[in-house]
Formats: sequence, structure tokens, C-alpha cells
Amino acid sequence: MRGFLRRDLDLMIPNLKIYGGIFAIMLVVSFFTSLGLDFFAIYACIFTFSGMLGLFNYDEANHWQAYAAAAPNGRRSQVEARYALAFLFSGGVTLVLLIADLVSPDGRGIMGMPFFYGGLGLVYAAVAMPLCYRFGVNRGRVFLLVIVALSAVLGAVGSIAGMAGGGEADFPVWLGLLLLGAGILANLISRGISVRIMARKEL
Repeated sequence: MRGFLRRDLDLMIPNLKIYGGIFAIMLVVSFFTSLGLDFFAIYACIFTFSGMLGLFNYDEANHWQAYAAAAPNGRRSQVEARYALAFLFSGGVTLVLLIADLVSPDGRGIMGMPFFYGGLGLVYAAVAMPLCYRFGVNRGRVFLLVIVALSAVLGAVGSIAGMAGGGEADFPVWLGLLLLGAGILANLISRGISVRIMARKEL
């Protein structure tokens, strides 16, 4: 699995540099404007996890799944590596947002939103990956566009409500941890579904 994970990370590096630069700009803007960090975090989360769809595009264009399946336990390992990547991304998003909360000029300290967005990314991955494995990234993208649109709307509504209520201070840590736990559970279930799909898939 580690070899497949390293391959996915190598392919994601160019996108991660771009997303990292965009998110750094968002952090700076959030510190010096009235826009809360949560206004930008939802889009950073979507950009990061949507970048994984590029891996499925690459897989299909180069027939990677069939090639990787020839390796010992290749079908299962390539799926597990993709889910491990989702957990790495979730941890990275959560960590960056936690640091941003700690160094925030309003001194609010740690709130629940970083865990919320980390969990939201995991839920997104849990839904996206079985669809991509089952239908292919192009047909699965139709379902994902609906998810992205709903996530963006929820993020915008949450941001507006947060600013109207005085910021993120009212969002409890336990609620963020609850969604993060739900995202972890959803990924464990989703991984089993994807493994079964790949085990029966004709490559």
C-alpha cells in the first residue's frame, strides 16, 4: 500500500502547491478583513479533496487500475492507499485550521470549525470514491457536483450566520469532533464498499 500511496502523493504535489498558495492567501485575507476564516475554509476543503478526482482521471487515461491490479493484492492496496490519502488530507486541513485559530488576532483560541471541516472533507471522500470506482470519474462527477454545490451553500450560510452571531465562538468543539468522528466512520464503511467494487470490477 505504501508504494501506491507514494505514487498518489507524487502526482498530487503540483496541485497541492497551488492549493497551498491559494489557502495561504485566504488565511492572510481572513486576518485583515471582516471575512471569517470559515468563509474560506469550506472552499479550501473542497479544492483539496477535489484534487483527488484528478488521480481518478489519471487512472482512467493510463489504465492504471488494471496495471496496479497485477501487483500482489493490488486491487485492495490501491483502494486503501487512496483512502489513506484522504485521511492525510483531512489531518492536514484540520491542523492548518487549528493553527490559524490559535494565531488568530481576535484571540478566540481553539474552536470546533477545524474539526468540522476535517470531517466534512472525509464525508466528501467517503461519498466520492465509491462513485468513482463504480461509475468512473466522469459519470461519478455528476453526483459529486451536487455534493460540492450543497457544501458550498452550507459553508456560505454557516459563514454568514457566524458573522451575524459574532464569529465562530458559538461553534462548540464537541460538535466539530462529532462530525470528524462521523467522517472517519463513513470512510471506514466506504473503504469496504470500494474494496468490494474493485474486487468484482472488470479491468
